[in-house]
Amino acid sequence: MKMFRTMFPYNCDTAIPENIAELVEAKGFDGLTGTISAARGFATIVDDVRVISSDGRTLLKYLESSRKANPAAVKQLAQERVDAAIDAGREVTEQLQYEFEEQARNEVIRYAPISQWAAFILVCPAEKLLLVSGSTAKKCEDALSFLRHMLEGLASVPWQFAGVESRVLTEYLTSGEGKSIYQLPADLTISPFGKTVATGSDTSLKITLDGVRNDTPEARSMLESMKIRTAEMALVNRPADGQIENLADFALHLPESGNPHLKRFDYDNDDPANDDGEDVQHRYAVEMLLVATTTARILKSLKAFFGVSDDSDDEQE
Repeated sequence: MKMFRTMFPYNCDTAIPENIAELVEAKGFDGLTGTISAARGFATIVDDVRVISSDGRTLLKYLESSRKANPAAVKQLAQERVDAAIDAGREVTEQLQYEFEEQARNEVIRYAPISQWAAFILVCPAEKLLLVSGSTAKKCEDALSFLRHMLEGLASVPWQFAGVESRVLTEYLTSGEGKSIYQLPADLTISPFGKTVATGSDTSLKITLDGVRNDTPEARSMLESMKIRTAEMALVNRPADGQIENLADFALHLPESGNPHLKRFDYDNDDPANDDGEDVQHRYAVEMLLVATTTARILKSLKAFFGVSDDSDDEQE
């Protein structure tokens, strides 16, 4: 069970109210019914539970669904009813034709395919983070907008440092080992064979290195005039005995326009003991703790890598 494969982090100081469960229940939504074409709200995470709280952290699941009636089917069904009315000797006015079209739309939409997506929101007051798992930045913003409206305020800022991230990463990878002015923290590694994506000043120019070394002189020569947008990294422990322990793998993605985020986030929650217990809520609580602490450590190390001090960050907050 991994909820946060793609992670959009936000800095957040907003406290979650004690009656969050009541607020979420009032905005509950588990799927479209009847002839409703679109709806959104907070879905159940497990059984009838919409909010899971553990160690001061809160987990929510935002769900949005929509469907659209096939225009051709609506037109055909409405026309059949118009023809039937004419055959019956009725006068088909504009109002009556409108009613036929609405009736047809309501009938057809019942059988229309449903498109839906979900986003997990993990609020971590201790880490001053708000972590959102969604496929795109826009969907994460939509989920946060709904939460913000429900709470009547939510101070959240995308985790970023004015665009220096790509420049620092590019300088580090193209300078050669030990020659960069930027130093990668000991608990972070960049895979030399991992997928590396870079773009030029014209974003149509794109280079992808996948399965080949990104630290050779040839690779550095190609990348030095570009900006690296994606690099595969890992969070590790380096104990005194020298046996490196891998804690999480992720691809740091730095889009041209958009917020930095983690893709293919693979954190270590594969303990078989997690699958044996009957308490599913406990399994979610374990993952909440793991995601919060692991992500906070990754972001802290990345912040140090980008040359942003804790003091300057505290002043901004």
